[in-house]
Amino acid sequence: MEGSNVPVFRGRARLAGAALVVLQLLALAAPAAAAPIPVTRDRVDGGTFFTWDAETGTFPPDGDYGSSIVIRRGDRVRFFADAEPVDGAPVGERLLGTLSLRLKRAKAVRYSGTFTFKVKWDGQVFHRARLETSFTLRPVAGKRKKVLRFPFDLPESGTYAVTGRYRASP
Repeated sequence: MEGSNVPVFRGRARLAGAALVVLQLLALAAPAAAAPIPVTRDRVDGGTFFTWDAETGTFPPDGDYGSSIVIRRGDRVRFFADAEPVDGAPVGERLLGTLSLRLKRAKAVRYSGTFTFKVKWDGQVFHRARLETSFTLRPVAGKRKKVLRFPFDLPESGTYAVTGRYRASP
C-alpha cells in the first residue's frame, strides 16, 4: 500500500473530469441545436381555383374547383392557400381564405413577418389581405400546424385562384 493506488485514482479523477466537461458542453449545445430556424421568405406550395357566383354567394355546382401543387424539394413546411364559401355570412365575408402551414421536418421553424393572401385570375389581383404575425412551428403534437384566416368577398362572378406568400420583417 505504498501509493500504488494513487496513480490509478488520479487517472480515474481525470477521466471523470473530462466526462463532466463533455456533458456540460452537450448541455450547453442542446438549446442552440433546438433553436428554431428563422424563415425569411416562403410562398405557397399549392393553391386552389374556383368559380364564384356573386349573386348566390356560392360555388355553383357546374363551376370549376380544383387545386395545384408545386413540389419544392428541401422545403421544411407545406404551405397551402384555399378559399371556401361561408354559409349565411354577410356580404363582405361570404368567403373564407386560409393559408395553412404544416411542419414537414424535425427542426422547428420561426415565422415573424407578413403573410399576404391574394385572389387573382389571369394576372389581375381582385383581393389582397395582409397579416403581420409571429409564431413557431415545432415538431411536437399540436405545434406542427398553423392556419391563418382571411374573411373576404368578391363582388363579381367569375373564376379566381388563391395564392399566398410570406416575407420576414426587417
